[in-house]
Amino acid sequence: MINAKLHLTERYELDDRIVSLLSFANDNRSDPLMSGFDIMLLLVTDEDAVSESISHYIKEDVRIQERRVSAKRLEQWLFDDDRRVVIEWLLKGEIWIDRTGYLRSLRDRLVQFDQELRDRKLLKEFAKFLRTYSQSKEYLNQNYLLDAYTNILTALHHWARIAVIESGAHPEVIVWQQVYQINPGVYKLYDELTHSDETLEQRIQLLVLACEFAIVSKMKDCCALLLRILGSRSQPWSVSELQEHPQIKHLDIDLSPVLKKLVAKSLVKEIAVAQDANLSLAELQYSA
Repeated sequence: MINAKLHLTERYELDDRIVSLLSFANDNRSDPLMSGFDIMLLLVTDEDAVSESISHYIKEDVRIQERRVSAKRLEQWLFDDDRRVVIEWLLKGEIWIDRTGYLRSLRDRLVQFDQELRDRKLLKEFAKFLRTYSQSKEYLNQNYLLDAYTNILTALHHWARIAVIESGAHPEVIVWQQVYQINPGVYKLYDELTHSDETLEQRIQLLVLACEFAIVSKMKDCCALLLRILGSRSQPWSVSELQEHPQIKHLDIDLSPVLKKLVAKSLVKEIAVAQDANLSLAELQYSA
């Protein structure tokens, strides 16, 4: 392993395109997130044109997975549901190369979990919490119980991640062990949904009510970033402008149901802005 590290470090130090290199050792060969590899190498490059590539190697019976990614793309991964494991890599991995201090700076930011990063994560989780809760409620009304159950379970996962973020920690890939320590109340709801003796319909009804209360109570704090953006100028914002805002663009969320809920609770104003006098067409825009 030591020889492999020396060889790989020398190899990558010769490549000027590589800004930083981090390794993450697989202590559990059965870990599905590592796909059976012994080492995951995260190479951060200055090539924005090549946002991501994957290669597989073997040296001295050490199986190596290499992920080459631009710094811009890596920071998008921090908000990607399918890549939550990257935060564990960045926090626990070993930095082999860091020419500009980029990875150490990013790690410090993750450790400190600054308010901007926290607010972006809260908004993302809240938007997904609201969407899956709403879908579950609709399926329940139509008596599609299995679909309602699937969505309310997903909504509960988003609520759990909100609870972890509110505590100042990053949600782990396996979140319920965290939540058990941080917020026993949310964990109890999860336990009741999955293990209660009540009928499936009764369990879903209970969780729909609990989620509805949580959405109303958490809305203002979880949407703090969106409310700040809405209040940052005197003119109202169109939904397309908000979706393209640099702090929201890469969160991969639909703001429409969030804005509708904020308007319903009088936290945001809905303004009809005339677009076509002949057709009496007005665009709905939003202001804090």
